[in-house]
Amino acid sequence: MRPLASRSAMRSAIEPALRLTSGRRALRLAAVALILAGLALLWPLARLAGAQSPPVQSPPAQSQSVPPPAGDAAPRWLIQPQDLTVGDAITLTLSLRHPVGERLVAPRLPREWGPLEITGQDPVRREERAADAVSTLRLQARAFVTGSLATPLLALNLVDQAGASRAVEAPPAVVQLRATLRPGDDLPRDLRPQAALPRRSPWAGRLALAAALAGVALALAGARGLRRLPPPAPPAPAAPVDLRAALRRAMAALDEIDAMGLVAAGRLKTHYALATDTLRAYLAERWGVPALDQTSDELLSALKAAGRPRGAAPYLAPLLQEADLVKFARLSPDAERAAALTARLRELLRHWEGQG
Repeated sequence: MRPLASRSAMRSAIEPALRLTSGRRALRLAAVALILAGLALLWPLARLAGAQSPPVQSPPAQSQSVPPPAGDAAPRWLIQPQDLTVGDAITLTLSLRHPVGERLVAPRLPREWGPLEITGQDPVRREERAADAVSTLRLQARAFVTGSLATPLLALNLVDQAGASRAVEAPPAVVQLRATLRPGDDLPRDLRPQAALPRRSPWAGRLALAAALAGVALALAGARGLRRLPPPAPPAPAAPVDLRAALRRAMAALDEIDAMGLVAAGRLKTHYALATDTLRAYLAERWGVPALDQTSDELLSALKAAGRPRGAAPYLAPLLQEADLVKFARLSPDAERAAALTARLRELLRHWEGQG
């Protein structure tokens, strides 16, 4: 009987400890459940408060513009055509009136310019008048969204004969594109209603056959009559095409750049920019290479693919690399080398004209 008594005594001693341990475990589980329930209630409230709170907006940047001198007029845009839909070709023409002694440096626009996709850019055209000059920049673009589309502000750079430059800001060009669908057109439908085929009379085929036979007879009679006529006079020779006009324009532009004295004034970046723009305009006009819309690497690849002018890429690669370093990496070559840039370009252009 002693073993049974000892076992019952041990059980009676252990049961209070087990009850205490299970009670603590239950309290812990209850506390964890309360915490999870509180988080589940607070999470939707926190998301709702975050959604309703207004976003923090940074103050708009303050821009300063230099007032134009007397005789200037604000740049104006001309959009053609007026009735535009998605994907249509758009021509944007910017006109700027400025003093006679200044030249407009063509800006480099990215392919994706705001809501527009730039597909082409013509060289800057300059027209001198009695009291001022007008420079015109023409762009070709497309758009693939409807509505009122505004381009970004366009920063322009004018350089005078002393080499000093000033910035002019062109306002955004606003392009209106209308939708081709009518309001409420949300379901597919046939482009045209089904056509009703009329019943053909048997006389229609007979009349057509008779008309064809009559036409053949008239053609044969006319051919016999033509044999009796005297031979026609030879066509007048076509007017000769002046292939050296692009060279003359490029040489005149290089002379104007030398006359500005940009190297002596320390305006090396402007000197290299105007000289390489003249080179690109010559390649576009004389050899049909889209040099105005391409980077230096793209231009070299296009010249290699075209094969004209021969051997152009090896001569142009170091020259374009030097110009890019001066314009974008702030490289400062010595004055003698910078002044010889236009002479190097003249020699290169004469060499290419000898291939034409």
